[in-house]
Amino acid sequence: MVIPKEFFNPKSVAIVGASKDKTKPGHLLLYSLLKAKFKGKIYPVNPKADKILGLKVYKNLEVIPSKVSIVIVATPAYTIPEILESCGRKNIGCCIITTSGFSESGTEEGKKLETEILNIARRNNVRLIGPNCMGIYNPKVGMAFFPWQKPEPGPVGFISQSGSIASMFCTISMEKGVRFSKVISSGNELDLNCADFLEYFGEDPETKIILAYIEGVKDGRRFLDVAKKISKEKPLIIWKAGLTSSGSKAASSHTGSLTGLKHVWDAVVKQTGIISVDGIEELLDLTLMFMCYPSAKTEKVAIVGGPGGIVVSAADACDFSNLTLAKLEDETMSKLKKILPPAGTSVLNPVDLGFGSVEWKTYNQTLKFLDEDPNVDVIMAIAGAPTFLGKSFFKFDEFAKGLAKTSKTLKKPLIAVMPEISQTQKPLKTLIKAGIPTYPTPIRAAKTLAKTLNYQKFKEKF
Repeated sequence: MVIPKEFFNPKSVAIVGASKDKTKPGHLLLYSLLKAKFKGKIYPVNPKADKILGLKVYKNLEVIPSKVSIVIVATPAYTIPEILESCGRKNIGCCIITTSGFSESGTEEGKKLETEILNIARRNNVRLIGPNCMGIYNPKVGMAFFPWQKPEPGPVGFISQSGSIASMFCTISMEKGVRFSKVISSGNELDLNCADFLEYFGEDPETKIILAYIEGVKDGRRFLDVAKKISKEKPLIIWKAGLTSSGSKAASSHTGSLTGLKHVWDAVVKQTGIISVDGIEELLDLTLMFMCYPSAKTEKVAIVGGPGGIVVSAADACDFSNLTLAKLEDETMSKLKKILPPAGTSVLNPVDLGFGSVEWKTYNQTLKFLDEDPNVDVIMAIAGAPTFLGKSFFKFDEFAKGLAKTSKTLKKPLIAVMPEISQTQKPLKTLIKAGIPTYPTPIRAAKTLAKTLNYQKFKEKF
């Protein structure tokens, strides 16, 4: 299904229900467009106002003197039919309905109203996103539905049936350096649905990584076919909610979605190459990995660090995730013996630096030895040094600065493990800026590596 280009590249936007009241969705949506520096014309529509946020306000859609590319509706549900009729008379083909109170309400009235607006939309050749959604974030043209969505484009496309998940994930991930090509909050998906948006992202040259949060699927067969096609070319990472009886009931009242059982979803994942995740953290973990290393081989892992307990737990984490610890060459171990303290260390894999990690020179040299070892595919570097003599707690700051500098000289993928506590916020930003995927625990790092490896193996079949 072809999605009208005006949804993502509108030359003008009308906001029906624009409001001076900061607590109203119509104010938030208008303010967000202004904050994101929308490149086209903005037409606030409200019969009771003359100016909002410095912009002239129009009494209704039909008195706007120019062509309108897209309408965003933030008025009560009962007003939607007449607004869609106005779209038809004004020859507007794209409408985002943010309003709730339809099938997700569980009432017959809500379901009936949803059917009515779909019939009106089709009769007037209007395509819909929503209802019960937040709409579209396209940083390239300044489309946004929250004020903190920056006009800074990137390679990640995200579809979310939940507006709050779309907002939260954008906020959290942008702090980690993730930037988006487009984000779609799709809500009830009365007309255009997840499969349509996936197909669009699959063909979109600006989107390299595709993410989705979904509660239910409207057309299972089409979704399956589209997902299978996309996964051969781009990583498709999906957080599927509503897999339990409790989750299914919650999803039905949230977006009116019909959900599926876990074993059915597991079969879909196996057939299509979808990378399935269980929450925001895992969604972000994999996004960072694919952004930094889109096609890295991660079969054999070398672990290095100073804190012995965390190094050991990293070895466990790799085993739990069915990753292979690299068998270091004798030459590599001989080189390590020459630079590591004789006690409290290990030149086997994991490489335990012990008090050798206190000096960055030792850590740096170890990384280079591992990078040169032909048996190593990826290096997992554990942060922290057993000393109180650093400029920062456990020398996290020194670790981050050193790793950021050394990473530029390494040929193999490098990931870091560092706890996300108050003392590591500045070092975390240093690592992220250097393009090093960083995880708070070894188990999250290993799980992410394993899923990227499984995806690469899936792609190799084609």
